[in-house]
Amino acid sequence: MNKKTTETDKKSSGIFLDLILCGCLSVFLEVLLEVCDWRSFSLFLGFLEERTWIFCYNCLIIFITFIPVFLVKRKTFVYIFVSAIWAAIGITNGTMLGYRNTPFSAVDITLIKSTLPVVHNYMSTGQLVGLVIVMILVIAALVCLFLYSPISVRKKTLSRRISCIILIMVVFCGATKYGLDKKLLEDRFSNIKLAYQAYGTPYCFMITLLDNGIDRPADYSGTRVEKVVKEVDKRYDKMEKEEQKTPNIIFIQLESFFDVTRVKDMEFSEDPIPFFRSMQEKYTSGLVSTPSYGAGTANTEFEVISGMNKNFFGAGEYPYKSVLQENTCESMCYALKDLGYTSHAIHNNNASFYDRDYVYANLGFDNFITLEMMNIMEVTPNGWAKDKVLTRYINDALDSTEEQDLIYTVSVQGHGKYPTEPLDTNTIEVTGAATEELNNQYAYYTQQIHEMDEFLEELIEALEQREEDTVLVVFGDHLPDLEVETDDLKEGTKFDTDYFIWDNMGLEKEDENLQTYQLYSKVFKQLGIGSGLMNRYHQTYRGTKNYQKNLKLLEYDLLYGNDFAYGRPEAFEATDMRFGVKDVKITSIEKEEEENTLIFRGENFTPYTRIILNGITLETDYGNRSLIQWKGGALKEGDEISIIQKSKTNQHPILWQSPTYIYHEDSVPMLEEKTEE
Repeated sequence: MNKKTTETDKKSSGIFLDLILCGCLSVFLEVLLEVCDWRSFSLFLGFLEERTWIFCYNCLIIFITFIPVFLVKRKTFVYIFVSAIWAAIGITNGTMLGYRNTPFSAVDITLIKSTLPVVHNYMSTGQLVGLVIVMILVIAALVCLFLYSPISVRKKTLSRRISCIILIMVVFCGATKYGLDKKLLEDRFSNIKLAYQAYGTPYCFMITLLDNGIDRPADYSGTRVEKVVKEVDKRYDKMEKEEQKTPNIIFIQLESFFDVTRVKDMEFSEDPIPFFRSMQEKYTSGLVSTPSYGAGTANTEFEVISGMNKNFFGAGEYPYKSVLQENTCESMCYALKDLGYTSHAIHNNNASFYDRDYVYANLGFDNFITLEMMNIMEVTPNGWAKDKVLTRYINDALDSTEEQDLIYTVSVQGHGKYPTEPLDTNTIEVTGAATEELNNQYAYYTQQIHEMDEFLEELIEALEQREEDTVLVVFGDHLPDLEVETDDLKEGTKFDTDYFIWDNMGLEKEDENLQTYQLYSKVFKQLGIGSGLMNRYHQTYRGTKNYQKNLKLLEYDLLYGNDFAYGRPEAFEATDMRFGVKDVKITSIEKEEEENTLIFRGENFTPYTRIILNGITLETDYGNRSLIQWKGGALKEGDEISIIQKSKTNQHPILWQSPTYIYHEDSVPMLEEKTEE
């Protein structure tokens, strides 16, 4: 064996060792990532058995991220650095799935900047200091690792390693094409949590990293957009229109609601939703196709409010967590402002869920009534607020103005996870599911939608008593996560929920199936309302040849382009959104000397009401809507008092704050509003 052959063997051996080590690390990391996602090793084994090709493909994705190993001398640093990133993704994903229903995606990384200003609300000073120290140590460790990690002394031929990289990329591209052609992979996710479990964490995470926003249309230009807008206006002018009516308009988006009797083989001891069904028979109704299944409330909400098609966005993307973080968006709220409407959002969950506490202002809402502004008297067995509480706050919103109101209400009662054990609270007998555990989940879900049906009946009775012209749009945001596939349904697909449009004005019944982004324009058309570009577009272009093409063009222009449609940048201004419609007030303060307790009596207190005394938040105990108390303290002449409604999650730490008052011990009133000198 000559010297040249020996050198060649050493070079080949070096490349081979790198390949083996990269392969072993890729398999190990893929196992870690999927175990973290499933949060169970046994469930991971099921995934491995059923989706072996997917597992191998995800190993290949991770393998590609180790490619720098073939080009640099500090191989150890690359191995550790890349492995640490993947491990961090997996562990973060598993941790986040412990307290929310969506996995960790690249969008969450982009939101770090929005959490920095309020990070002190999540962590104590000691925890923050500890976190900073850990971060400094990690950075120092990486720097030391880079500076002092071993430097490869193997002789290498660059051409051989480049050839190896090219071969790896060819294999990867071929595997990707094969997966897409054979439908083993999807590049559109209707449910991001299910997508992670179906296609693997590395693939889904990379899709969310690389595929965001709306792709710029090839023909995008000011001239093209202006042409479409002029055509919309021309068609609208020629369209036969109803006489304009401006009633109160209320949307009720019901969490995970649909007609469960559509599921084949399921039997129920009684109709779970008799009132909903009666409304469908009397008023405009049909199926409405949502952008997601089993989860993704905010994306259905986005489509309904904006009139925009979510399918043009990236796979698994939530516009609430991306473009709407900083940009305004045309919506039904903005469309009605010129007609004198006040826009209210109501949700019996915390304000920061899906970042609504910031995003709603960019959609044009004037106020937002949230869980923190409510007195929740009843919750479901799995801890969600029951929807019957919403009737009171819808009435409060209507009472808060003398003009017309637009109210968008987001329900939460039907939310999972659904218990797998039988519950005594279930009043409807359910049979027919594949397993006993699934049958118990159906029974629980059926009970919840039955109670939601009762809420709708109470709400409409309350609206009828007001004797104000009103339109009420009721629909489900997506099907529940109950292993329902399209083939399991008697009618529609797993993306189709049910809707009806009630009114007390004698509107004509016009049944049809819709997409959620067409829903509000359907209502506006019945009312003869033509304000808003997206509204007019759906009224005039729906069903035409270039409907989706031009819809994508307008969406891109309004959210990512130059706002050619309105002829000016930033055509809409974010509202100065208020939380709640009623002030929280203290009407009297009583002393209980024996217990050393102060009793604050007032109006509109909730469990999230706090008293601020001389700049310090008191640890008060909630009694009811008109009473809270503070033990172990006292007031003195001249103390400064204010009231706040705090956020449940502290993302938006103070939702509402009263003026500052001066306390006077022996005067009436005892609280005098502080004036600035």
